[in-house]
Amino acid sequence: MIGTDFIPMNWPKQKRLYSSQSGMITAVLCILIALINGLDLVAGNGLITITLKEGIYGRPIDLLLFPFRVSGSWIFLLLFVYIYWSLGKELEEEMGETRYGFYLLCGYLFVLAGTLFYPVSALYVFLSIFLAVSWRAPDREILFFWILPLKMKFASLIVLCSFLYSPLVDSFLYQKSIVPLLGPFLGLSNFLVFHLGGWIQKIRNKF
Repeated sequence: MIGTDFIPMNWPKQKRLYSSQSGMITAVLCILIALINGLDLVAGNGLITITLKEGIYGRPIDLLLFPFRVSGSWIFLLLFVYIYWSLGKELEEEMGETRYGFYLLCGYLFVLAGTLFYPVSALYVFLSIFLAVSWRAPDREILFFWILPLKMKFASLIVLCSFLYSPLVDSFLYQKSIVPLLGPFLGLSNFLVFHLGGWIQKIRNKF
């Protein structure tokens, strides 16, 4: 679905010196997600969700396993692991293991905070990886669903809209409140925090 040529060959050499070449964090996460989520599916549990309040007051084990539960079906789990390996490894190679690990940690903490307002899942952490790759290579083409050639910036917009559809409907049609939107907003806050400086710089350059 997505190629591996993510780091441009014309990047300055000093940028490459700080790149992780192992993708170790991504590999470990892929294994843990496949193992823990797979065991859940074997046990017939489907996708186990949790809120921060539930984890603190009665389900601490589920709170610890929260980052590794992403799917209620085998097909989506396999698809997810494949896409995450493709994108996560490349982002880790660019950011370096330490910064990438901190990016993921912030993502998990923000997502857990977001569950206080709306039932967001660990998928938001991996959405932030997709958005980060898209931010760095917006014109890179992928085969969306292995069929449609699409630039990353458009693919990320489609995926983002699919994530925001339910909270937007709940917010404006049912609850008549912006509170449900706080969940997705916090869920993507690590992406916003890590890339805010880049947005400001681009705005400055235009003026």
